[in-house]
Amino acid sequence: QNRSQKAFPRITANFPFVHGHAVAFPLANFESGSLPLGANRGITFFQSDLPDIGKRVMDAMEFWAQKVRPPEPLSEKEFKRFRKDVLHPHLYITTKLGEEIEGGRQQMIRLSQEQVQPLKGLACNQRIRVKGGAGTGKTLLALEFARKLAGEGKKALIVCFNESLADYLRKEVGTWESSRDRVEVRHFHGMCLDAYRVLGRDFHLPDPRDAQAAGEFWNGEAPCALVEALAGGDFPRWDAIVADEGQDFKEDWWKILENCLVDREKGHLAIFCDPSQDIFGSGCHLPACSTELPLTTNFRNTRKVAEFVKKLGKVSMESPLSCLEGRDVTVKRYKTLDEELEILGNLVKELIEVQRVNPGYIAILTPHSPNHSVLRGKNKLVGYPLVFSSQERNEVKDAILHMSIYKFKGLESEVVILADIDPEDDLCKDPVVYSGASRACQSLYILASKGWQNPGDPSEK
Repeated sequence: QNRSQKAFPRITANFPFVHGHAVAFPLANFESGSLPLGANRGITFFQSDLPDIGKRVMDAMEFWAQKVRPPEPLSEKEFKRFRKDVLHPHLYITTKLGEEIEGGRQQMIRLSQEQVQPLKGLACNQRIRVKGGAGTGKTLLALEFARKLAGEGKKALIVCFNESLADYLRKEVGTWESSRDRVEVRHFHGMCLDAYRVLGRDFHLPDPRDAQAAGEFWNGEAPCALVEALAGGDFPRWDAIVADEGQDFKEDWWKILENCLVDREKGHLAIFCDPSQDIFGSGCHLPACSTELPLTTNFRNTRKVAEFVKKLGKVSMESPLSCLEGRDVTVKRYKTLDEELEILGNLVKELIEVQRVNPGYIAILTPHSPNHSVLRGKNKLVGYPLVFSSQERNEVKDAILHMSIYKFKGLESEVVILADIDPEDDLCKDPVVYSGASRACQSLYILASKGWQNPGDPSEK
């Protein structure tokens, strides 16, 4: 507008009343060039304006409040120049994945009233099972159910298998304005280790490289210590227990958890589970429940990621009508680890430096721990720091998270890169890949060996 006024001082608004319009590009930012007439920066909104959209709207209203007199007609020469320089200047607007992600974070539905309302009517039931595929909101509903019980004065325990998930749940409970003092979050084996302390016994953690010794300790000896501590009467008990990712629990652990109730008959046990994510091979043996609530709407993933995840896990779930379409899932093939590492580095560089994705939105997940992955021994990737826990992710700026699929289970990230996907690997079975893929809110990339068969039709490069 300033440019056109200098070139054509007689060109102003030509209606005798205050009027105006504005245009928004919520998934793009202004790159370069000049805006055409009528697209003054004050009335043109981009993705970067959305956090302060209230002030920007007021700016647009103020812009149009400036009344002006209609102009006199232009000469033919003036009109040709006006058409070229003002009406049709060169304009470049591009949409990058980073901008789509920022916009998507503001749009994606995290919890719907359709889910919350049924739970409110279930609080009178002592044994509840809520079952749904990845992304259907089970963890959020588990939190909501625990908060409701705590609001009724009950002392509640939220328990899960994954320590990283427990950290996330604990952080969420800490944000509550009320009831948080009546809700405790633990992971099952953390409770077992606390039992040793209650019993006054020393314990020695097994070498994780010795699978047999680790299995005997975590699946047998440690839970037995919890049984003894409960029998002694010195271990805490709760009025209600809410178990998230219930498919991860061994069959005999449920009896132990029921013994953690103050009153086994009147106490609540609510189990939130997805049998298709039985990545630890527990068999998903759940106790009998009087009430079951199925969840069939995916609230985590964009539509294209959700369709891919649905086929991968062979689960029944749909996306809400308001769900973002998102981008296709991309599968990249490798023959050797050196080739995979090169592909991974190029992909991360493209995402951050070309697509302008915040490094903190990227999670690289592998079937093995970081020490046994394609990134073994590395603390940086193409110049960007790698961190290996959710807590580090929050503390280190511009860091990329790298964890095993098993450790990241129950969490989510805007962009997920699944690496080391090899069907010949015993730790890379279908439920594992399904669980890892479902963690991607908006974009999913899979680095797979030539032998891996994808269930959908993503673009392969």
